[in-house]
Amino acid sequence: MSDVHDPSDFPEIEDESDERLWQLIDALKDDDAGIRSAAAWALGKGACGIAPAIDALAEALGDPNAGVRKSAAAALGEMEDEAKGAALALAERLGDEDVPVRMVVADALGEIGPEAQAALLHLRSALGDEHLLVALHVRYALSRIGGDAEEHLPVFIDALTHADHEVRSVSAWCLERIGPAAGPAVPALIAALDDEHWYVRLSAAEALGLIGRAAECAIPKLQAMQNDPSKDVRKVAAAAIEDIRGANE
Repeated sequence: MSDVHDPSDFPEIEDESDERLWQLIDALKDDDAGIRSAAAWALGKGACGIAPAIDALAEALGDPNAGVRKSAAAALGEMEDEAKGAALALAERLGDEDVPVRMVVADALGEIGPEAQAALLHLRSALGDEHLLVALHVRYALSRIGGDAEEHLPVFIDALTHADHEVRSVSAWCLERIGPAAGPAVPALIAALDDEHWYVRLSAAEALGLIGRAAECAIPKLQAMQNDPSKDVRKVAAAAIEDIRGANE
């Protein structure tokens, strides 16, 4: 068997007859948590929509190791709506004891989108999570699944000025993933381009680019960001300008 620590050894798996599929599923039971995580990652990248892979990853959500649970959730998110059969299993992990796991689970449900209707009740209950970062990811998932982004925008907009820069960054990321429906957040995102933390600025620029046409008023500020001290921010700001202009063509 190829070294499962290097999932690139496993190109796309076409169907259940591929022996590599079963090697990876077997690796989810390995004694080494690192191997289990790598196997989950490889399944998410290479076995999209294959039922035994989805079932195995859903089972791995109950792994005793938080890192493996997180990898399994992320892998299901990679499959987007192809993983709809695992929506309820994901939703049941919204109460996981590990905060990062809860965040990734919510993201995965958001990536599945409207096909994750089975998770709505769990997600609404998770809005009261004691960790604001988790609650923001939950709102992102609800906006993608229920198509009610407008309901959640005020919370994301408010979070862009939170004292914790990680909260500000996550809020911008959520708005980015919501895309054009986040148009009402444009003024707040433009203001976030002046954030002291480079990653918040980068996330805000990315969000504006994906919002598209409604963010046309942000172009002058994005152009000024070519003087930003961060090379990454400059690059993302330039790409955002192109995205906005492209949306207007």
